Order: sequence, then C-alpha cells, then structure tokens
Amino acid sequence: MKYRRKPVVVEAKPFLLDKRPWPHGVRELKFKKYGLLPRSFQYFGGTGAMGSIKTISVIQIGDWVVTEPGGARYVVPMLEFYDTYEPVSAGKELADA
Repeated sequence: MKYRRKPVVVEAKPFLLDKRPWPHGVRELKFKKYGLLPRSFQYFGGTGAMGSIKTISVIQIGDWVVTEPGGARYVVPMLEFYDTYEPVSAGKELADA
C-alpha cells in the first residue's frame, strides 16, 4: 500500500510476525548457542554514504520498512510512522503534494 510523507509518496510495509512475507531485508537473528534471548530481528538494506555501503538496523515488530521513489529503504518506528505518514488513495498521489 502507498503512504505519503508530505510532499513525498513512498511505498511502506509493516513488519508483523504473522504476516509473511516479511518486508525485503528483514531477518531473524538466531542465538542457537545460548537460546536465552528473546526473538531479535534486523533489517539489512538501504545504502550508506556514496551509495556503496549497506546498512544494518534493528527492527521491532510493528515498525515499517519505507521505500522512497529513488529506491532507498529504511526502517521507521511504528509511532513515528503514524505521526508522519498518511495513506494515499489511488490516483491522489500527486494531487495533494
């Protein structure tokens, strides 16, 4: 589904355990040796300085992976997402920008 952060329209997908497939780049960390830690997840994607370095971020259940028009992806915490973005209806992407 598309969402708008004024004035930019982005693609966004929530990270929820029971909704597969997870957003591209989300992976679960496995602590098989100890098995005492709660489930942990990372997001691997985006680009760093000069577009050459991949980034790794912590992602929590309920956070969103946002894809900008140029293809850059990053994690937005759930509360920040709902404070900053709003759904975009089909055909209205540019009308209100």
